[in-house]
Amino acid sequence: MLARAVRAFAERVHLKIHEWPVAIETEKYDVGVLVSFGHLIPDAVIHMFPYGILNMHPSLLPRWRGASPVIHTVLNGDDVTGVSVMEIRPKHFDIGPILLQRKCQVPHRCTSFQLADILGRFGASMMLECLKDLLTLERLEHEQDRSGITYAHKLKHKNANIDWENSTAEEIDCQYRAISELIPLKTEMNEHTLKLFDVVDPCLLQEIDRRDVRGYHGDIISAEPGTVVYHKHLKCIVVKCKSRLIGFRKAVFRRRLTGLDFFNGYINKNMCTKFTSLDNDLNKYIKVEKIPVKSKA
Repeated sequence: MLARAVRAFAERVHLKIHEWPVAIETEKYDVGVLVSFGHLIPDAVIHMFPYGILNMHPSLLPRWRGASPVIHTVLNGDDVTGVSVMEIRPKHFDIGPILLQRKCQVPHRCTSFQLADILGRFGASMMLECLKDLLTLERLEHEQDRSGITYAHKLKHKNANIDWENSTAEEIDCQYRAISELIPLKTEMNEHTLKLFDVVDPCLLQEIDRRDVRGYHGDIISAEPGTVVYHKHLKCIVVKCKSRLIGFRKAVFRRRLTGLDFFNGYINKNMCTKFTSLDNDLNKYIKVEKIPVKSKA
C-alpha cells in the first residue's frame, strides 16, 4: 500500500522510478533515503551513495526492530514511541547507528493506522532536518543500545485469534486496535469461526450493573473466560476475559450482525453461551526482552 502511494506520487511529480533490484550506478547520488522497505540492502547498493543510506524507522530503536514496529507498539500498549533516523548496514535489519531520535506520545486508544500516520508526518520532518545538517549529525551518530532490544515480527493471520483464557480485556483491546484494520479478530462459536468488530473501551465495562446483562444468570465478572452476554444499554456483546470484560458492537457469523442481532439469534436462544479460546502466538512476540516504555510523570 505504501509502495503504491510512493509510486503514484513519483509519477505525479515526474520523478524517475527505479525497479528493485536497482542497477548499480556510482558517482551519481549523494545520499539515499529509505522508509518501510522490506528488503536487505546489499553492500554494493549502499556504496553507491557517498553519505550512505538513511532509514526512517518508526520506533525508539533498538525497541521494535523488524517488520511491524507500529503494530507492536500498539499491541504492547506502549505510552511512548518515536522515530529513529539511522544509517543502513548490510546483512541485518535496523542495527545501524542513530543520527537522530525523538520521542512521540502515543494517543490514547489509537489504532496502528492512526499511529502510523502520526509517525509518518513526524518522521518526514526529522528526515528533512537530517538531510539539511547531515555532515554534523554523521559526526555525532552513535551505536544503538545493546539493552532493551525487542523484535516486531511480521504479522500472521494466527495473531488475530482471541485467547480469552490468557488475555486480559486491556490486552484484547490492544490486539484489536493493533491489527483489526488488517486482519479481523476471530474466535470460535460451536466450532465455527466468528469475527468481531467495533470494540468497546474496557473502561466502560469496569462497573457493570447485572440488570443490564442478558443471557447469563450468574455474576459475569466471576464467570469463566469466554462467557458471552449482551449489554442492553451499550448494545454490545460482552465477553469475560482472563480478567475484566470486553465488548464488541458488531460480529460476522454467516452474515454481519449487530450486538442485538447476535443476542436475539444466538444468546437468547441458548445457541451460544461461550466463545472458544484460540492460540495466537502473541506472547512469544511481546515478551522478547519486554521493557515497558512509559511517559514520565
